[in-house]
Amino acid sequence: MLLGVRGPRSQAVAGEVADGLLLAEPAAPGYITASLRNLGPDAAAGSPEIVVYDAASVDDDEEAALTRVRAALEPVGEPQWAAHIDLGCRGRTSTGRRR
Repeated sequence: MLLGVRGPRSQAVAGEVADGLLLAEPAAPGYITASLRNLGPDAAAGSPEIVVYDAASVDDDEEAALTRVRAALEPVGEPQWAAHIDLGCRGRTSTGRRR
């Protein structure tokens, strides 16, 4: 069983009762790493399953790829997304542009 939770306390509970996490976008490496830590040492020893729901676009033209995902990432500026931004998306604005 996977739990789709965001906050550190909810993730700690997930580490006690679930087999892993379902993480919402943007699930950058820093956010995934912090989420694994939040599960706690017992869960980490059991190799929890982490599933990531993320917005992505691939194109040889970086600007074209960013343009396609901007609409999906617009809500990232909302306060409830702070955990994702603080831990995983430094260096980019909420629209995906580099700072």
